[in-house]
Amino acid sequence: MATQQKFSIAIVGGGVCGLTLAAGLQKHGLKAHVYESASKFSEIGAGLGIGANALNVLSEIGAYDEVMKYTVDTRKAKLPGFTFVFGDALHDPIYILDNEGEKGSAAILRSQFLDALVSFVDPAYTHFNKRCLYVTSNPETKEQTLHFKDGTTAEADIVLAANGVNSTLRDMMIADDAKATGPNAQPKGMAYSNCVSYRGLVTQERAQALGVDTSMWHRTMILMGKDKHVVVYPVNQGKMFNIAAFVGDYSKPIGSVELPPSQPLMEQVATDELVAAFPAPDFGPEVQALLRCMENPKKWYINVVWPHLPTFVKGRVALLGDAAHAMLPHLGAGAGQGIEDAYLLSELLAHPQTTAANVEDVLQVYSDIRRPRSQRIQDLSVQSGRISHGYGQYGSTKEGIQQAMQDVETWREDAYSRPVNVDVGQALGILKSKGAFA
Repeated sequence: MATQQKFSIAIVGGGVCGLTLAAGLQKHGLKAHVYESASKFSEIGAGLGIGANALNVLSEIGAYDEVMKYTVDTRKAKLPGFTFVFGDALHDPIYILDNEGEKGSAAILRSQFLDALVSFVDPAYTHFNKRCLYVTSNPETKEQTLHFKDGTTAEADIVLAANGVNSTLRDMMIADDAKATGPNAQPKGMAYSNCVSYRGLVTQERAQALGVDTSMWHRTMILMGKDKHVVVYPVNQGKMFNIAAFVGDYSKPIGSVELPPSQPLMEQVATDELVAAFPAPDFGPEVQALLRCMENPKKWYINVVWPHLPTFVKGRVALLGDAAHAMLPHLGAGAGQGIEDAYLLSELLAHPQTTAANVEDVLQVYSDIRRPRSQRIQDLSVQSGRISHGYGQYGSTKEGIQQAMQDVETWREDAYSRPVNVDVGQALGILKSKGAFA
């Protein structure tokens, strides 16, 4: 049964989280206008790994089968596990994380994930080339006005910002002055992570043509070295390999280094630079051969939301996904946390007892539920990266990493295996205890 539309909703950002939210709302019969800054729905980056928590959300909103069409094994949500090895000893596993039971995960191209979700969103409610700079609120009517870079505006009762780590709407959660100083103003609450990532896709056909043995790359492999590691996993039904090669500096805390203003956050680099960043002896010829297959790799300077935000909500404006808690990707949990955000918001806003009169209370409970969990996963992602780069508390030997990986397995289960309606149940209990719901 469709929910009656009691208020107008604007979603800023049409990426993974924004479209998941729009699809979740539409499942309940609620329409939301989606404002995307690009000229079409598109995602920055290549591959996307999602765990059972996110897959269960996709099942709840009816998008699971459509998404699974693009995965390695279209019959089930399984990658063959995660294998950790040293970069110079690929055939001597350090530790294997299985994908049994509720710990299953799937990999997909980000573009294909969006293609799957677009069919669940009403095209009449999508708007492109709309970069939202800031939002103002009418104190009497509570109406929110979105101000776009092209000089236009739009109105909504509720604004849900899913526009990534560069979101200037995050400023509202940090400072009283929510208005950006100009169209090129830098968002608040964002810091350089001291980590860069070289990213790209390699087709199996190209790798084999260049003499690379691809037999070992059909499971997720984490290739470890001092201060760096490489992640390889299959996408596009196994026809391609997603490669993300990370270089990190753990001698400095996050936020202590500022990138030069002229430094682009993403730049295309030569393949030789990538290969040189992962030299012997830490990375053997098999790894270097695979890296050489990457044509025109992209180098990303990874920014995160830091320090943790005190809230994800101000009045009738709420953040979700990377806008709220952009994290390092070392636990593979960032997208899943954003999808959890989207599901809780869609379920609460569609609840029969949510009204224009109590929606601010509802949004605040969303923040109270989601902020501690997502920020804990954000912290664990940092710790996971330290282990992958040889800085775990048990050292960088094989035995030390094996001991540390037992912690990682616990963290991953925490991130991936959360039942889909736990947050909803907690939120409803709080709303009832506060008198917002009967």
